[in-house]
Amino acid sequence: MKTFALARHRSRVLAGLLGSLLVAAFCQNARALDVPLQVAEPAGVARSADPCRTGVPLAPGSLTDEKKLRVLDDKGVETAAQFQVISRREAGDVEWVSVNFLADVAAKGTASYHLVDSGPAKPTDKPVTVDDGKDALTVINGPLKLVLPKAKFSGLGEVWLDRDGNGKFEQVSKGGSLTIEGVDGKVYRTTSDLTAPLKVSLEEQGPILVVVRIDGEVKAQSADGKDNFYPSWDGKESHKDGVKMADKDFSLGFTVRLHIWKGQTFVRAFVTMRNLKGSTNAWTDSKIQFGEWFAHSVQQAGNGQVDAVNMDLDLTTTANLKYKIGGGIDGSEVHSGDLAESKGQVTLYQDSSASWLWQNATGKIYDPRLARNKEMVKADVTKAGRPDAAYWEFEPAIFNLLTKRDGCSFMGYRLYQGANQVKPSSSSSFEDLGKEVAEGMRAPGWVEVDDGTTAVTVGCRWFWQTFPKSIELKAPGTISMGLWSRYLPRGHLFEGTIHKTHELVFDFHASGKGLGGAERFAAFHHRLIACPDARHNLASRAYGDFMLPNAEEWPRYEKSALAAVVSCLDTEINPGRSSSMEIEREKMDVYDVWKFGDSMKDSWHHFGQYEELDIPYCLMVHFARTGDRRFYDEAEIATRELLDVPAHGGGYGHQCGEPSHYYVIGPMMFSCFTAEPFLKDSVQYMHDQVFKETVWHLRSFAISLWSNQTMLHFFPQNKDEYLKRIGVCLDYWNKVQVPETGELKGYTSDRAIAVFLFGLATDALGRYCEAFPAEKDYRTKLVKACAEWRTYYKNLGDKRVPMQSAQAANGLAYAARFSGDPTFLDFVFEFLVNDKIFSIDYRTGVSSAKTWSEHEHRLIQTFLHDYDKRKHPEKYKDLP
Repeated sequence: MKTFALARHRSRVLAGLLGSLLVAAFCQNARALDVPLQVAEPAGVARSADPCRTGVPLAPGSLTDEKKLRVLDDKGVETAAQFQVISRREAGDVEWVSVNFLADVAAKGTASYHLVDSGPAKPTDKPVTVDDGKDALTVINGPLKLVLPKAKFSGLGEVWLDRDGNGKFEQVSKGGSLTIEGVDGKVYRTTSDLTAPLKVSLEEQGPILVVVRIDGEVKAQSADGKDNFYPSWDGKESHKDGVKMADKDFSLGFTVRLHIWKGQTFVRAFVTMRNLKGSTNAWTDSKIQFGEWFAHSVQQAGNGQVDAVNMDLDLTTTANLKYKIGGGIDGSEVHSGDLAESKGQVTLYQDSSASWLWQNATGKIYDPRLARNKEMVKADVTKAGRPDAAYWEFEPAIFNLLTKRDGCSFMGYRLYQGANQVKPSSSSSFEDLGKEVAEGMRAPGWVEVDDGTTAVTVGCRWFWQTFPKSIELKAPGTISMGLWSRYLPRGHLFEGTIHKTHELVFDFHASGKGLGGAERFAAFHHRLIACPDARHNLASRAYGDFMLPNAEEWPRYEKSALAAVVSCLDTEINPGRSSSMEIEREKMDVYDVWKFGDSMKDSWHHFGQYEELDIPYCLMVHFARTGDRRFYDEAEIATRELLDVPAHGGGYGHQCGEPSHYYVIGPMMFSCFTAEPFLKDSVQYMHDQVFKETVWHLRSFAISLWSNQTMLHFFPQNKDEYLKRIGVCLDYWNKVQVPETGELKGYTSDRAIAVFLFGLATDALGRYCEAFPAEKDYRTKLVKACAEWRTYYKNLGDKRVPMQSAQAANGLAYAARFSGDPTFLDFVFEFLVNDKIFSIDYRTGVSSAKTWSEHEHRLIQTFLHDYDKRKHPEKYKDLP
């Protein structure tokens, strides 16, 4: 292994030197950089100087110094911007760069900008300023001044507002805290109960954006000689089941990132809570378990339970507050009132998702797709032999789990006025919340209050999707966002090393000015991104090879891609079957604070499927090809798990993945485009937790090789470890390939699994050979393997059907590249990949995401690119 690592290192150095020379030669003749960027407004809210933050990939050799970058609008006028390198290639040129600027876009409109290298940029007028003092960090962005103490975490700290833009600040908030309600009956706050010194640092600093990072640890339970109980829920009331546990010392860690933009009245916050030293199961396909299992797990070393975790904001009010709270179906209604008339407290509690399961069980069907399903379902399910099914794959047992083991009490949310002050751990009932005044399905998660002088909006992204959640407004001016709400009838278990991140917005402006709560939240939830076109993305090589959009010749392929993100693309098919990733979440209720962002498999929840199947890769490639934001939005849901890493080895199904399934390239694409540095670090953590020096079949060979190669590219500082793991993979290939013929031993059979493994392996080896052009021996091995397999396939005769799979396409395309023999491409088109094979009915198997990616979109991109380029060379002029 050492010999291999040294040899690989030498070849890599030589390849790097060659690459540097090529880049230098390219740069001498390179044209000026000019990347057109399209900024589309998705929320229906006009944006004026609104933050736009995006990772932009650049073509090899096109930029080495990010200080040369500028952003121009469509009239050529420079826009204030700041830049940060996300990754560089080995030759030293910039591969991904974070581009941050303030954009003007009409509601539902599109604005054009250009990223150019004619800089340096001119100095920014009135930049964000930072005063890093001994006791506090002070940030001023124009209308806001935040004073963040360093000895305690008080939320946003003191917030001061310049209402009139005259430089005079008035205090509008005295602070806040993360507040934990313990099962021991005590309340713990980050202002008074830290168990380790607070760390306040600048994670990013520039003239238009400052990111403040705050790390700490807070008490969540105390060993006081008393006991607490683990409660259960029978669908009607809470019970103390006799599972008695001694109170113990228990703390939770937290990390808060505050994004403060030039000229903005709002602050964006990522709030991460983490268990520190817990215990859990460690297998990726263990089904999630509730009920008694919680009581067992909470007693394990390092695990703990809390009644609630709240993010509190304490306002400095000048009069009684009037309020508005978003409700209905994702904001279709607004609940308004007066805090005094509401007896000093208003509470919105989101108890469940109101998914298809709930709608069917209660008969309250508001989703027109489910209503249509009900009309069509009888014939569909009778034909399938399931005449009692409410919709395709409906299982009454799952609804029973939601209402009993999960602890959900009712469909959607309820709004209450007035409340009794109930001590934590006292098993409060819903009557304690006061008078119920409204109910609804899916509250978006925002509240706006106004004392006649200052209007304040607080919102939590993915609110109803990550139930149970609550919003509480308490006199005289405390807004409490229940991230883990106390009103769930059972407590919340933190186990293993699980993390969970919530995204919040806090907006402060003079009454009668600025965006109202609904508009501010919509703009926050659907932030602006800047998209290069398909030609630029292909030239950058950051997304690998793909076919330029081609609906004329490949209409089913293009529709098949959309089927994952557009519900009921085929309107003639029952919506329960012609679904989408969104409808699959609805049908299986893949929601709640721990589950949202995971995929599903079989008839109940298994976790990590999106990363296992590299759904983000397929979605991000189609986003790069088409610019259709729906692909990006779905990729964001699929990679929400990254916000919560390190979760592996920790709880609620986020168990440790296995290297035979676990990709990192798609999550890395998403992380780079989203331009949040901690996401990229999270991908590394996930990878290093999962991958070990073991390869036992061609699937583990392929995914380990591809993933470790990706990590080597993005984290060259760890090259020795990743090269060693790559060496293990290549050693395995050498063992299974017959030297005389190139045949992959044991994988030439008429079984479908054979072509799947063959396709994975040759795709991964092809990518490796392109990354290491000096590895000519492996190119030869790949061509031999593909030639042998092609001959074998042609001789199968009537047994070909199981082998007619698109999964072999990329490997054969690499064989065509390395051999110069285009008949490999012709073979693929004739036997494996043509437009007829693509299904525009997304619902195609037990795990829809798996089938969509694995059989139709993951292992064909290189082939489609090469085949289309050969057929239409004019389209790809000056492109890879």
